[in-house]
Amino acid sequence: MSITQIVTQVSQPQTILAKPRRSLFSCCNKRNNFVQMADEKPYLTEKQKLVDYTEPNTTTVVEQKIPVQIIQQPKKLLVLDLDETLVHTSFQPVQNADFSVDILIEDAQTVQKFTGYVYKRPYVDEFLAKMKQQFEVIVFTASIQQYCDLVMDILDPDKVIKKLYRTDCTFQNGAYVKDLRRFETDLSQVILMDNSALSCMMQPQNSIICPAFYDDKSDTYLQDIENLMEVLSQCTDIRKVLLGVRDTK
Repeated sequence: MSITQIVTQVSQPQTILAKPRRSLFSCCNKRNNFVQMADEKPYLTEKQKLVDYTEPNTTTVVEQKIPVQIIQQPKKLLVLDLDETLVHTSFQPVQNADFSVDILIEDAQTVQKFTGYVYKRPYVDEFLAKMKQQFEVIVFTASIQQYCDLVMDILDPDKVIKKLYRTDCTFQNGAYVKDLRRFETDLSQVILMDNSALSCMMQPQNSIICPAFYDDKSDTYLQDIENLMEVLSQCTDIRKVLLGVRDTK
């Protein structure tokens, strides 16, 4: 197994104008005013100009449902991507990573060891602590289970956050897609935050496309989006709130 089979990531742009490219390796005006957050639009991409509030395409085959028990009603379900949303992992040695994980991959004849050097997105610990109070949280990654579990053991030591992996994704048009219809939950109560529009293609109306994180220690996205997340945690239908934000573009 190669590194690109462990983690699904978006390649880092070489310049500020470069658009992220998908590889096999896997908002806000600060916190004061929800309405004004659309002005800076750090969590919406050009691809979301095509997004309107519509019901999911029921003609698409839905794979076996994933049961999700909402423990504390009326909490909504927040589905978070891992790589380039909460963390970024390099498999080349770096000096300023926040922690490292060792992934052991066994095949028929050998055991391969890969060391991942993980950058935590600034404010991720505080963000996850608050999200666990406001939502039922699931990390849904297109990466393999062993890697995700090791990273989440650091980010979520009390093991409150549930986890889903590449094997739970729907593979469509060469991409690992996160189809929210697989959850046994009303879609008006489900949010997906991911840096990849491809991952969100099945329910873009439920999605927040966030800027990809690599190693920028000055990144404030998770802090800036807090006010929007609080609004979403209390609304009746998250799709209508997100549509309202997009309509201000």
